[in-house]
Amino acid sequence: MNKRLRNILIFCSLSVLLVVLSAAAASVGSAPAAQKFGLDGFSDYNLALTGSEKGVNTYSGRKNNLRLIFSIEEDQVRKMILTYDNNIATGERQTLSLEILDLSGRLFPGKIVSLAEAQQKLYEELNNLKTDRDDKVFVIDRLRFEINLVNDLVNVRVTAVQPTGQDNAAMPL
Repeated sequence: MNKRLRNILIFCSLSVLLVVLSAAAASVGSAPAAQKFGLDGFSDYNLALTGSEKGVNTYSGRKNNLRLIFSIEEDQVRKMILTYDNNIATGERQTLSLEILDLSGRLFPGKIVSLAEAQQKLYEELNNLKTDRDDKVFVIDRLRFEINLVNDLVNVRVTAVQPTGQDNAAMPL
């Protein structure tokens, strides 16, 4: 009887150990993309995971006048959407264009060749928006910008442009 009780106790202990180890292995294997991607530099935006479906994680955050939304799939940012109120002064618009390019450079590393030229072009495009409604699409280096202005609310969508020679149909827009 004593030997049988010992065998049951050993079996239960091994079963519990197996369950704990498999749960720990599953949690290590499914680390969030944010941890793999490294979102530590975005603490001033108070980022929060707003969606996670089929391997695509969506994050949202806000800093001052700028709202940031971006999606990560397989450790790469697929798109970034920025929203802000267009009723701002010229100096604020210049600072905002630098902030947008800084975010673009951090989320899409290596896609901006010349920060000064990119900032000038983005500032001009943002400054030349009509007052009520406007749509613009343009490319700066290897980033595609889509700007929509509706009732003084500006939406800027940024995606990476594929290098020439690759199939453009596979590029998510």
